[in-house]
Amino acid sequence: HFTKTGIMLDSGKHLDADIVVTATGLKLQMLGGAKLYIDGRAIDIGKRMTYKAVMIEGVPNMVALFGYTNASWTLKIDLACQYVLRLLNHMHKHGYQVAVPHAKTAHSEAHTQPDTVMGALTAGYVQRAQ
Repeated sequence: HFTKTGIMLDSGKHLDADIVVTATGLKLQMLGGAKLYIDGRAIDIGKRMTYKAVMIEGVPNMVALFGYTNASWTLKIDLACQYVLRLLNHMHKHGYQVAVPHAKTAHSEAHTQPDTVMGALTAGYVQRAQ
């Protein structure tokens, strides 16, 4: 517990401290905890597949960029942005207003990824959020 001059440990030892920075208890939330609704129905994006790890299954006109978990974060973001720009240009060229990814059957060539966007991250705060 905290004292006027530091921290008293369970062992009985006292640690003097001018400043204490707490770094535990981080709770990661997808979309910052915002609730997502489509036509008045709540959407649990944690249970949806992702298309190219950018778009969420069944959610129109939404992209969520998330970097690599095992390489430079910006490398993946750059690739994802290039894909989003290609998609937007394609939509503009053909007059499309909406883009919605849908999971395909096992017989088709899908780029749908069954894992969550954060599935490969092993940090404790990520695992607790899932």
